[in-house]
Amino acid sequence: MKTTILGAVSALVLAAALAGCGQTATTATDTSPPAPAAETTTPAPVAAPVSAADFVTKVAISDMYEIQASQLAARRAGNAQIRSFAQTMVHDHTATSAQLRGIVRGHADLALPNALDSQHQDMLSELTNASAAEFDQKYVDQQTHAHDDAEQLLTAYAQNGDNADLRAVASETAPKVQHHLDMVRALDHSGADEPANSHN
Repeated sequence: MKTTILGAVSALVLAAALAGCGQTATTATDTSPPAPAAETTTPAPVAAPVSAADFVTKVAISDMYEIQASQLAARRAGNAQIRSFAQTMVHDHTATSAQLRGIVRGHADLALPNALDSQHQDMLSELTNASAAEFDQKYVDQQTHAHDDAEQLLTAYAQNGDNADLRAVASETAPKVQHHLDMVRALDHSGADEPANSHN
């Protein structure tokens, strides 16, 4: 009789233990870190393009300024590398101007400006009035900003401009302007525009 009771008690204890294990197993929380959320990338916004007429005006004025400023630098810059860069700018932007004139002649609704706008005229005047000691630095600074602005304008128009002929010009010219920007940044980083290096 004692054996039977002990057996029954043992069986109940074993069943309770097993039940407890089962309950613990079903209520345990997952402590592993949650899977990272999928990354989403938002493309950089593209600047709204200007109209064909405004694009022609902006590019023509940019070229006009580049040519006049660089003709001045080819004569006045104290550093030989900057004079060489200036001569390249005169050559390349003269070619761009000629290409633009050819397209404008084929579009009665487009016209080239006759003079610089006030912003670029002020920049040119600043160069003209700069002392020999400060000329190279002013020229390099202006060229950096001017080419950065021009590259953004050309890239935006090449992507979604409203005139197919001008889009083609913008697509062809943007890499050249980016190359000019790389060149002038290299001059800036090399210190070629510093007064101590103005007669190298």
